[in-house]
Amino acid sequence: MNKSDQNDARGLAELVRVGWYREVKIKSEESQKVRAILVARFRLVSMRRDIENQVRSLIKECGLLFSRAIGQQFRNLVRELFSEGHQLLAVIEPLLSVH
Repeated sequence: MNKSDQNDARGLAELVRVGWYREVKIKSEESQKVRAILVARFRLVSMRRDIENQVRSLIKECGLLFSRAIGQQFRNLVRELFSEGHQLLAVIEPLLSVH
């Protein structure tokens, strides 16, 4: 089928006729705003969890035990666990600053 407005119209009419067309409702600006906030929050929480898991993995490889914590408490416990000059501090500190 050649590309033309007439052929496009015929193709669209066929889609409607066979029921493959579904009406799309336009979302309100408020709905779009809430959705954007929720998606951004989900991504940030996911990134925080990934960083925490990476740090926990590094701690576990050193044979150290680490209790469950999140947020500022997590950062404080990790810094308490590693003394100044520890070999992994150079790797973990940047992760904590991003966290």
